[in-house]
Parts: sequence; C-alpha cells; structure tokens
Amino acid sequence: MASKYQAFKFKQFTVSHENSAMKVGTDSVLLGCLAVNKQAQHALDIGTGSGLLALMMAQQSEAQIKAVEINQEACIDASFNFKHSSWANRIKLFNQPIQTFCENKYLNYFDWILSNPPYFEEQENFEIQTDSRKTARQNTSLSFKDLLAAIAYLLHSNGMAAMVLPCNVAVAIKPQIAEHHLFIKQEIAIHSFSHHAPKRTIFILQKNKIEPVYSQFVIYQENKTYTEAYYQLTKEFYLWLDRT
Repeated sequence: MASKYQAFKFKQFTVSHENSAMKVGTDSVLLGCLAVNKQAQHALDIGTGSGLLALMMAQQSEAQIKAVEINQEACIDASFNFKHSSWANRIKLFNQPIQTFCENKYLNYFDWILSNPPYFEEQENFEIQTDSRKTARQNTSLSFKDLLAAIAYLLHSNGMAAMVLPCNVAVAIKPQIAEHHLFIKQEIAIHSFSHHAPKRTIFILQKNKIEPVYSQFVIYQENKTYTEAYYQLTKEFYLWLDRT
C-alpha cells in the first residue's frame, strides 16, 4: 500500500515524514528562509521533527549542526533524511529533550538556533489524536520558559535565534523573552493575504540589546497564487516554484 505521506522533495534534499507527527509545512519553510545566518559555524535545531530546518541550515551554511528531537518516531525520519542528504557529515541527531541536551558538557555555544516549537496549551486538545502529535503540538514537554532558558544558555553572545509562533502566542511570550535577557532583533508578521490579519509571527532574537525592526511578509496574492516575494524567498528550496 502506498504511504499517505509521500516524501517531500526539495531542490537539494528530500524529507521523508512518514513517522513524524508534524509534516513539512509553510511555517518551518518560512522560518528557515527568513532567519538565516550563512556565516554560522555551529547551528542548532530545537525540535527538529523530520529534520527540515536542520537540512535548510545545512544548505545555506557550512555550519556543524545539531538537531534535537524528543520523539523517537520523528527521529526515525530525521535520521533517514540526514543520512541520505549531502550533509550527513555535518548534522548530528540527539533523541532527547532539549532540557537534557543542555546538560551535555561538550556543547559548543551556537551562533544560529532555530525552533518551530509546540505552542498549544494542554487544554487546547482539538485536532490532537495521538500522543506523538500531542508532543509535537502542545507545549507540555517543552514550555516556553524551558525553550527560552535553553536558547539563553546555548546561544553565543554574538549569535541569533529564531522561532515561529501564532500571533497571539507571540504577544503572550514577549515578557518571557525579556526575562531571559534576550532581545527581539526582528519581528516579522506573516500574512496569508495582504488584507488578512497576520496568523504567524517570526521572532529573531539576540543577546545584545537592540531596537527591534518590524516587518510584514505576505504569502498569497488575491488570486491565490504565490506572491513574488514568496517565490524569491523560497526559490532555492522548492522544486515546484522553479520557473525555468
């Protein structure tokens, strides 16, 4: 029987997501394209899932990359995807909570950290049908307090970290970002259409105090085709956006 979830083919790599609770999606692609540090030497993907963000990091830099994922089934996908990529020698997978990962004594401090974290509260259990999907979507195993503490601990003094969140969650955690002595360098509001309210926010964080820059990004034109900005942003990744 054919798999319900076919592998997602990008220009330079393929993501199998058969076992991962969360499949390849626009949120991670936008995060990986908008929060880039091409000069990074040590990168970290917190909650890698099937490994998409780690692979995007590898394509855009020469960094040594560590990918952390608590769910064993997702790690099956990530391990397969890393092994069959062109960057297998630069990506190392850790099947453990980020809280445990922070206890490792041999860590480098990272100059590039990305995370598409679970963001629903435990009581918001609509659409949650399995334990693995619950872990991937609800913040019971990775609270924002723990995530921000990990970023604050692991981020190099001159590094950058970024995450993508629903807009209401982004507003709610701003005080927590400040409490962990992190500063918002960029805040990007993601709109499906220009006339719609934004649904997602991307925060780009650093340790040095800075005046934040606010911007907007629109995915679709009114006729439901992708905007030129979306095409230009993602053209190094998406096969089906290749116009040549």
